[in-house]
Amino acid sequence: EGTYWALRQAPDEAGCDPCPPGMECPHGSDIRNLGGSLQHPVAKAGYMTLRTEPLKAYKCENTRLCPGGPAGSCADHHDATSVGCGACMPGAFSDGGNCVPCDGNLDVLPFVLVMLMVFFRLGRIGCCREPGCH
Repeated sequence: EGTYWALRQAPDEAGCDPCPPGMECPHGSDIRNLGGSLQHPVAKAGYMTLRTEPLKAYKCENTRLCPGGPAGSCADHHDATSVGCGACMPGAFSDGGNCVPCDGNLDVLPFVLVMLMVFFRLGRIGCCREPGCH
């Protein structure tokens, strides 16, 4: 524990290396298992690694965006290709530091329709109080 099986230039030079800072290396971790289901080094909670640099952990400014785990692990709708999971995925936007999907939800539509109906009704009532209004 605390080390992982590392490959080097020459096959006969392979051996155990200390787990990189910001990472956990469960017993039996092996660099050859990256991206698979067998034990390999993973980021600690509050850290993330890019898929292109799976052994280089980045400390996240906002630790809740970085759950730890395999390379490219970020909170929902956060871009795993951005260091520290700081950017939103395409189709999402930042709302107070959390990325939320642009789902096209029309929450304001019912409100607008009700307001239009109220204004239309008030306009008709006002019209009917005037002489000649039908």
